[in-house]
Amino acid sequence: MITLWTMRTSKPPKSFEEIANALSRSVVSIERCWQETNWTDFVVRHAVSDGPNAKLAAPVFEKRLALYVLDLVRGNPERLGELDKRTVLDKVKHIGVSDFNFTNIMQLAREELAAVGSLRPEGHRFGPGTYIVVGDSHGKHTRRGIFALLQVLQNHLNAKGIIHIGHMLDDDNDVSYCWKDLQNVTVVAKNIELRLLIEAGHNGKLTPKQTENIQRNYIYLGNLMVGNQEIIQDYTLSPLGSLPRLFFEKSAILNLHRHELDTRTTCGEETQLFSPGCLCKGHIIKTIKQINFKDQTSVKVAYHDGFIKYQKMQHQINGWENGLCIVHVAKDGSFDVIQSRIHRTSKGYSCSYFDKIITEAGVEDPQEKIFFSADVHCDLHDAEVLDLQEQFCNLYKPARSIDIGDLMNNKGFNHHIVEQSGFAIPHSVINELAQTRWLLERRAKWAPKNTLMFGNHERFLKDMAQRMPQFAEMFTPSFLLDLESIGISIVDFKRTLRHGQMNFVHGDVRMIGSRGGNKIDKIFNTYGANTISAHSHYPATRLGCYLVGLTGQMDQEYNEVETSRWMHGFGYVNVFDGIPFIGLVHIRGKKFRIGDHSFTPKNPSNWDAPQFKASIAFEFKK
Repeated sequence: MITLWTMRTSKPPKSFEEIANALSRSVVSIERCWQETNWTDFVVRHAVSDGPNAKLAAPVFEKRLALYVLDLVRGNPERLGELDKRTVLDKVKHIGVSDFNFTNIMQLAREELAAVGSLRPEGHRFGPGTYIVVGDSHGKHTRRGIFALLQVLQNHLNAKGIIHIGHMLDDDNDVSYCWKDLQNVTVVAKNIELRLLIEAGHNGKLTPKQTENIQRNYIYLGNLMVGNQEIIQDYTLSPLGSLPRLFFEKSAILNLHRHELDTRTTCGEETQLFSPGCLCKGHIIKTIKQINFKDQTSVKVAYHDGFIKYQKMQHQINGWENGLCIVHVAKDGSFDVIQSRIHRTSKGYSCSYFDKIITEAGVEDPQEKIFFSADVHCDLHDAEVLDLQEQFCNLYKPARSIDIGDLMNNKGFNHHIVEQSGFAIPHSVINELAQTRWLLERRAKWAPKNTLMFGNHERFLKDMAQRMPQFAEMFTPSFLLDLESIGISIVDFKRTLRHGQMNFVHGDVRMIGSRGGNKIDKIFNTYGANTISAHSHYPATRLGCYLVGLTGQMDQEYNEVETSRWMHGFGYVNVFDGIPFIGLVHIRGKKFRIGDHSFTPKNPSNWDAPQFKASIAFEFKK
């Protein structure tokens, strides 16, 4: 633009064709730009001279040249550092510049980059500690109660900091002044918000320390990346898992407006993508402001109801979910992430972590605590995972424990194996039953109430009884495991356990006709939100539905062990005011941390069944 003005106003003026050749542009684009630009405003803003030979005050000339140099390097700090004076002279000689103070020009260019935030750090790594990750506050669209909740949560966890990703500004480019009430806030800013956020800090809307802590694009909490993504837009329901590994190779927390989790299929390291959800309420742009560039003052206002896409947004914002992530980082860079939804309760905005309900008014005890796990596949269970779950329950003290199915492996009754090799299966049924019974009795001590749901592996018994109906009364889990004597309630094959606002399903049931691009979408469309499902062997969260990781060994003899999305884990539910706060715990490398407690296997040998004596007992009623 500066070159166009300078060459066109020179004496004699250059032709559009000469200017197009100098700028490697088409004649039509040059002529259109000249006719449509408000040059009076442009000259004032950029201090352009009346021609290449005009004398400018040195500061004005150097500022203009610094901006021109930044255009040459496309605002890239690395490319700016590679420039030398000869290169710059070669680039600007066509606008009549023959000499300048190179040091001053580079300093002014760097100051301009600093003003727009381009010199802010990118990829800074934070050390050990507990952090709260939130996203998309959108200025005035976040209620004050949310900030009060964050303050209570930060104090309760003794968190080292709050990390904000996504949109911090609203449509009027304002930041909520409530952020000033919080300590150690780090903003991972989008590029388009960098300059405005820095200006907001200088204008007193952020504290000096918060302004200083503004980071660019992404950071690391240990080995976990936390940053912004621009691929999935705000008003879509595209799954978080649709982001290819090409963009985010390792585990990451990304802004999405939705409370979501996806576990990837990988070879080797377990990789997960998290989204904390948003802090703001659901909203759309109320007005579209259009500046009239002829007089630079008037503003045309278009109301959103007049546009179909904005009418659609009234429905699409229903996908936004309030929530956050709590991240603990160990000294070796390993991390644990617990996601928590934010709901309105009688105590205001509330979330949950471990065995507490955190509200904007303070910390409360849950009215009910539930532990759930799935897919033990005994006798291919993982003793170390069971040991970890037992340690958790001893501290958590749930009122109820729910096994969501596939407690049994039933290899001797597996019709898939029978069809391949006949009934000659070198596997002791009685040893497997003894191990399962031993495991059941031990787990029954975790909670006063215990529930066992039957999954597809328990159904192998039913399938075998259909082939040999003479054993129908015997080929049932209740008979073979004597469940009645343990006092465990049963949820039969393909049935749903409904508890309060929650649904528990094993996940093997065929949801015929259910819509959805993936399994968890079909679960939502069939059962609704607050549904917890097993069978998939990996943790996931989407649309208020949850998949839980497995308790069994990673090698179940039929699966691909090296290329898998399977992951160990379990979950818990804290119920408050009838609202279930559901949390998933992920076990990486046979360890995890939650709250002030680190869990590693202590006595996995306790899960090995001792020597036993089996018998069939009959009790006769007289």
